[in-house]
Amino acid sequence: MGIPEDRMLDALHVVSPDGRVTTGGDAIPTLIGAFPIGAGVERVLRESAPLMRVVHRFYGFLTQFRDRLVCRLEPAGTSAGSGL
Repeated sequence: MGIPEDRMLDALHVVSPDGRVTTGGDAIPTLIGAFPIGAGVERVLRESAPLMRVVHRFYGFLTQFRDRLVCRLEPAGTSAGSGL
């Protein structure tokens, strides 16, 4: 896929059907374009520098909360705080 394993969780990565990898804020239009109604929106975003600046700012804002947005599960057989 082209993303080193140690960098997988550094940012959002989206792989398009043609194998193109986009990362971070650049991945947002690719993700939107994956939905049937999103192809036109993807094109509009990519062709508009002002809109992409907004997308990148929004992505940057969300990354401030990355640790709160990630679901972390305890390994099977452990129970945090159970006292067992």
